[in-house]
Amino acid sequence: MKKFVTLIMVITVLSTCWSSGTKDQSNDVLQNPDLTALEDGVYTGSFKQGLVSATVEITVQNKAIIAFVIKKHRNGRGRPAEAITARVLEEQRLDVDAISGATASSRVILKAAEQALVVNRQPDSDSGDDAR
Repeated sequence: MKKFVTLIMVITVLSTCWSSGTKDQSNDVLQNPDLTALEDGVYTGSFKQGLVSATVEITVQNKAIIAFVIKKHRNGRGRPAEAITARVLEEQRLDVDAISGATASSRVILKAAEQALVVNRQPDSDSGDDAR
């Protein structure tokens, strides 16, 4: 009986630890940036969700996203999510499909991009555009 109670306690602790780093992100709606309203420049954004975090740099030129670089990505096993940048570049929007098997990391990367382009909406002052 004592072993059974110990086993139940271990399972409870492990399931609590497992779920503490995750959150149902299905209701998180990504806002697409209005590219026509953004100045040319490099935009930086960060986002953290549980154990996953990302910092991104997005370059906007002539009302289009021309570069999407992940500067930092703490991901556990979500490295495949970094391919999401190609989808954003191709579709020129943030509400693209997540990478299968790396949904949490995909969403964090996209939310960091949203922070850069929708929330912050200001290009970095040291993006080099002023040096002309």
